[in-house]
Amino acid sequence: MSLGTENWRGRTAPDSLGRVVLVIGFLIHVALFSSLITGWADRFFLEAETAYGQAADYFGIHQAGQNLRDGNSIYDSHHFQGEADLVVPYFYFYRYLPPTAYLSAAYGAAFSPWTGYWVWVVINEIVLLLFLASVARYPGLPSSTRNLLIGVLLGFTPFYLEQWMGQYSVVMTLFLWLAFRDVLLRPEAYAVGADKVRSVGRWFTNGGFWGWTGSLVLKSFSALYALPMIRRGHWKPVLLSFGLVAVVCGLHFALHPAELKEFLRLNLRPTPPQISPVRYGPIAVVHLLVIKALGENAHQPVDLILKSSPLFHIPIYIWVLGVGLLTAWVTWTHARRVPLERFFALWSVAFFLVFKDVWENHHFMLIPAILAGILTSRSIWPWLILVWLALPSLNFVDPQFFAQVPMDTWPPYWWLLHHVFYAIPVLIFYGWCVWWCRQDEPEY
Repeated sequence: MSLGTENWRGRTAPDSLGRVVLVIGFLIHVALFSSLITGWADRFFLEAETAYGQAADYFGIHQAGQNLRDGNSIYDSHHFQGEADLVVPYFYFYRYLPPTAYLSAAYGAAFSPWTGYWVWVVINEIVLLLFLASVARYPGLPSSTRNLLIGVLLGFTPFYLEQWMGQYSVVMTLFLWLAFRDVLLRPEAYAVGADKVRSVGRWFTNGGFWGWTGSLVLKSFSALYALPMIRRGHWKPVLLSFGLVAVVCGLHFALHPAELKEFLRLNLRPTPPQISPVRYGPIAVVHLLVIKALGENAHQPVDLILKSSPLFHIPIYIWVLGVGLLTAWVTWTHARRVPLERFFALWSVAFFLVFKDVWENHHFMLIPAILAGILTSRSIWPWLILVWLALPSLNFVDPQFFAQVPMDTWPPYWWLLHHVFYAIPVLIFYGWCVWWCRQDEPEY
């Protein structure tokens, strides 16, 4: 069963508004793309002003591929081993699973670092177009609403940093959207009890399954989707997907066990003591408030059961535990009788609440979750969240101040406003998702 026009459940945008936003979004996208070459917009994006340089994230992945070809650790950096010969001018450390490095090894063998970066920019544009085309072809989507959505997504300003850094978030977004879209359009395949009559082999022909599996390999936080799926009794796709990821990653880590430890350290290490101005997640706001409240006592060591931690970590741990318990409780009590896409959205935004390193461009990965709300509810909140996240950060107001003035000397209202700019819509979206997941209604 798929959703036709008669089953359209979302809001319908006015025709004139949709056309205007589509044109504005296209012009913004073209203008920002030109800045990748000229750099005119860099001053409006804090990370572009404070990072090592353009393509730094891409260079980290390119270097990992070179390391693999040279027989060095894919995680080699000045923090780990430090044996590799650099082929890039600068880079951010590699923190992904091995398959990305293997693909980079093949890709990097064909291109020099800078050529590879520009080719990757073009590939990202193509991936974005594929994503937008899939959204535009969503069954029953009114043309006016389609124009409005595509316009906002084209003008989604954090995408500029995605391209400027050479990141992989847009690929992750496409993978997540494939998973969401499949759940939205084929709810019968994910209904409670459907797993008992569905063979394992049928999942191999399922685009949503492969989208989810690809997302696990790339950035992995979508592993949280397994929790509502298991609650609904869908063990087969969970075990199959996790098994495939374990196979493609396990051999590498079995041959290089020290790299598994480094991978876990890079991704699970506690919040660092310093406050970075380019961290925008709600947990960064918690960090800021705790540091300001505790003052000099913030870094005082506290003996916990298994280790010693600075005092400022305790409220952060409580925050993470609270978000996790609330999200798990909502899932346990409602996942068997409420549409599954709501819980995919809930766990997506829950991750953004607790992950310590949320950069501006990462918010692009929330789009599939927001789209699920837009496409299946008449609430205005998902629309407001999408538009808010599409805006540039407050660095746009006074670029020189944020880039040049040390954060420790910022007036309190500036550091608070700066960090809550993206945290507020994420928190609102989480609250809305909790409410949405608790609205019992028959599956469609």
